[in-house]
Amino acid sequence: MVHVKQHVRATTWRAHERNTRLYLLPSIGKKKLAQLGVRDVRLMIDRMRADGVGARTTQYVHATLRVALEHAHREELVSRNVAKMVRVERPKAEVKQPLSVEEARTLLDATTDDSRHALWVLLVMLGLRRSEVCGLRWEHVDFEARTLRIHRHGTPLEPRNLTRMWSEMNVYGHVNLDAQRRALDDQLTRGRCCQ
Repeated sequence: MVHVKQHVRATTWRAHERNTRLYLLPSIGKKKLAQLGVRDVRLMIDRMRADGVGARTTQYVHATLRVALEHAHREELVSRNVAKMVRVERPKAEVKQPLSVEEARTLLDATTDDSRHALWVLLVMLGLRRSEVCGLRWEHVDFEARTLRIHRHGTPLEPRNLTRMWSEMNVYGHVNLDAQRRALDDQLTRGRCCQ
């Protein structure tokens, strides 16, 4: 297996390392690169399915192998990328259910003593993604205007990427905190949350 750390995000690197350690090395790690065939990759995928590995994980493991073999192909270590020849079905999109009012209250009540309570409040109020929450910095808070500028991977979000709860936004990627608090209170009062 070829291991080359290129310029990738830390989360991507960790995912590739985990996929390699948990799935690729135990299954095909003893095989020489030049001898790795399409059938080997297909059998690995079939074993993962038989072992109950989820469709999304299987897809990610296959992608990790495909990227590694693509690099090996560019370096002329293999004559072809055999992972490209194995089709892995795309997992069906899961319909995510929003938190109920009771679940939202339970979550916020359970985190009141947590040092990250403000983070949990933002998650419930705004429906932020993990990358958006992790990208928050104090300089994104405008205390005077009472707004919060949301970034994703260091890039300001465009309105089309924002959730429905952000309907009272005043500028691209700026969230009016007072308006969001009123909207959340209104939704909690009416029995709807985070939809």
